[in-house]
Amino acid sequence: MGELFEVGEQDGGAEEAGSEEQETELEDEETKTEEAGRARTGPIVYNGFYYARYHDSARSTNYRCSSHKRTKGKAKVYHRADGTIIQRGEHKPGCNREIMRDIPSERPPSAPVLTADILEAIDELALEQPTLSPQEVWDHIRKEFFQSPGRITSGLTKNQVTGRFYRTKLKSFGNDVFVQIKTDPLCSVRENPSLKFFQYHGSYYEGEALHHFILWGHPALLDRLRARQTSLFVDGTFRCVPANFYQLVVVMVYDTISNLYIPSCYALATGKTTKVYDYVLYHTNACFDFAMDPAFITCDFEQALMNAVKHQFPRAKLIGCLFHFIIIIEDCLP
Repeated sequence: MGELFEVGEQDGGAEEAGSEEQETELEDEETKTEEAGRARTGPIVYNGFYYARYHDSARSTNYRCSSHKRTKGKAKVYHRADGTIIQRGEHKPGCNREIMRDIPSERPPSAPVLTADILEAIDELALEQPTLSPQEVWDHIRKEFFQSPGRITSGLTKNQVTGRFYRTKLKSFGNDVFVQIKTDPLCSVRENPSLKFFQYHGSYYEGEALHHFILWGHPALLDRLRARQTSLFVDGTFRCVPANFYQLVVVMVYDTISNLYIPSCYALATGKTTKVYDYVLYHTNACFDFAMDPAFITCDFEQALMNAVKHQFPRAKLIGCLFHFIIIIEDCLP
């Protein structure tokens, strides 16, 4: 593209003198536009700042700081038809600070980045990394497109970026979470898509209540559950559970090398009855063609869980968790 001119308060007047004629023409165009009252919007990002378009002509497209009404900033950018970029004026301290963080030092070519380029990148993120949070999406797009000095970028706002991400994800995966978790890439291991992290999803009625449970596990860790006469630890947590679910049941297996219990299987459940635990342990065992044969199983002193463990693994020795035992004793003390 054309050369980049930064016209402002600089040492030496060579560039200012050389571009004096161009600036005069641009000022004439600007004056005519303001007199005619033809201000238009169409934001871009240049050197980390938002600019709003206020004039188009055959020779150039003119932009000024999008915060100029609030901050009285005088910064303007003129994008000539031949690709030349001219920057004039200064920004004020309150102009678009969000975009100015961590700008790289290297200057890439000043080729303009169109809205279509940014939208395409957002769509790729939605399809390849749909679990990203809105802030992570915005940070990724901002770093890739908006923090490159010397480049004109179509200025999509944060709401536009995150909204596009959400709509693309909704169109591709739907609004049903039980369908989303079975669809690539959500059902696969991120580092190796050929391995499936999702294992099972089931629904059933217990009286009038409809229960759901979802089973996940990394294949490399699930294989450790095949070991015979090993030791398992089964426990549930209620703190890190998404809406519409009651608890997360974790099945851990003892690793003799690290001398630690390794989480191997995770199950989201909507209840805490014996039948719920029965289904979780049954389908965990089904992942290995019912080859699990643990020698010891440690769990909480929850009767429903203990009944399910005895039912699914009658040969295993059931051990109460010392940590939960201490908590029970402390609760009983005056």
